[in-house]
Amino acid sequence: MIGYIVLIICTFGVLPGCLCRSKACAPVKSLTLEPYKRDNDLVLNCDFQFESNQRWQKVYMRYKDHYYYAVDASTLEERYNSDVIDSTRVIDRVPPLYNSTVKYGHIRNVLSDTPPSDDFDCYVTYYDGADYCWQSSRQVPDQRSIKTSIFVNYVLSNQYSVGDDVQIQCDYQLQPNDTFFDSRAIKDDRIFYRYINKDKSFFTPQTGIDAVKVDSKTNQRLWLTINPNDRANANTGGQYKCQVNYVNPDGIDTKIEHIVHLSLV
Repeated sequence: MIGYIVLIICTFGVLPGCLCRSKACAPVKSLTLEPYKRDNDLVLNCDFQFESNQRWQKVYMRYKDHYYYAVDASTLEERYNSDVIDSTRVIDRVPPLYNSTVKYGHIRNVLSDTPPSDDFDCYVTYYDGADYCWQSSRQVPDQRSIKTSIFVNYVLSNQYSVGDDVQIQCDYQLQPNDTFFDSRAIKDDRIFYRYINKDKSFFTPQTGIDAVKVDSKTNQRLWLTINPNDRANANTGGQYKCQVNYVNPDGIDTKIEHIVHLSLV
């Protein structure tokens, strides 16, 4: 009976932050909260946009995980919770805006005599197909990715012949607040190329790799041609790995990597 009551509460959004969110929920297209000071007041701008299959239910402006201001999607009715922040302190606000065609919404509050704080967030509830979902502006979906690709004679392949042109492509993406450290191209667990920045990189010959030509190197890409003059030899095949090392926002050294194999035919 208790579980049934909690389900009803979550479904109608009475209890923001309840644990009814399905693990299958996809994140919204974008959700940000931008604060800035205006004299002694704090201006909070919440912008949110949903994917085409997502349906907005409510949006909450919160302090320490409790809402002080809320808007219902169906009516755009505004609601205040003075137990968290007295409504008289919301001295200015733009009436809630929502464009159902592009599924974009905007909320703006101005709070009197309020210092900036990480305790504020913007929190949306929505339906993703049949699932009830929620997301906070504090939650940034993990967008980190890395992919190792091998091109043989300019065609994606995992097989080569002696004399072929072989290119290793490392493409990767980190989160905006990550600190890039280096990217590495590795063959059979040995680093043969390391990129730190545009002025600092290192090549170390390995079995089957006597030289490389750098086709592109940035903080998101490392493309290398193997043996650009003599081309691939009998030992060029093996296990290739692209690895990116970075420091995450919590100050922890972390890496992402992806392995592919190249075989001689």
